[in-house]
Amino acid sequence: MRGEVGLGEHAFPGVYLVRDVIAQRADAMSEPNMKDRVLDAVRQLPDDAGVEEAMERLYFLAKVERGIREEEQGKVVDHEEVRDRFLK
Repeated sequence: MRGEVGLGEHAFPGVYLVRDVIAQRADAMSEPNMKDRVLDAVRQLPDDAGVEEAMERLYFLAKVERGIREEEQGKVVDHEEVRDRFLK
């Protein structure tokens, strides 16, 4: 399961989490607080998930939130610029 990205049943769960975070942030009036988002992320884990999987999910959620904030602040680099930097 680790490293898989897609929309299938066994896809990386972060794909769904990103979609959920973006959808939640789109409606600022009903945006749940961070505690609610953390609890939702943990509830979405499989019943047999361990502590490490929960920590990975929460770490991923934190990184997505940070990326969204940075994008909103204009702290992004265009895809073309990144490609040019790496090709030099």
